[in-house]
Amino acid sequence: MKLHRIVGRARKCGPSAMAAVTGLPTHDCAALLREVTGSSQIHGVRQDDLVAAMALAGWHCERAAHPRSARPTLAAWLRGHDTFAHPFILVVRNHYVALGDGEVADSGWLYRRRPMPVADAPHRRVRVRETIACRPADSARRT
Repeated sequence: MKLHRIVGRARKCGPSAMAAVTGLPTHDCAALLREVTGSSQIHGVRQDDLVAAMALAGWHCERAAHPRSARPTLAAWLRGHDTFAHPFILVVRNHYVALGDGEVADSGWLYRRRPMPVADAPHRRVRVRETIACRPADSARRT
């Protein structure tokens, strides 16, 4: 699935990664995160809260953590995974990055808000702490 261009008023990485995958504006993603967390503002997002907010948006997510001693670089992780099958949200340096259809998108901290080809992306040596595989909820039930 292709990533969407990140649009909206919220500039944090959690809502931006959600927006790239779901196609919702970042301020709507931030509203879903506020609903899940009960917080009045979103400054940082835990992975559990992100997965719960994605479920409210109609997406099924599966998490996979990488132990500290075996964290792959983004380049190494890409060699072993098919990003054309479905989108991923990766946790790198306590930061969320969206990957899908051979493209990467971000809040603007590591990568641009507009999806760009992974081959052209800088920071391919960054370590991947956790992987969140995302699928639309209706397709997750069929598989």
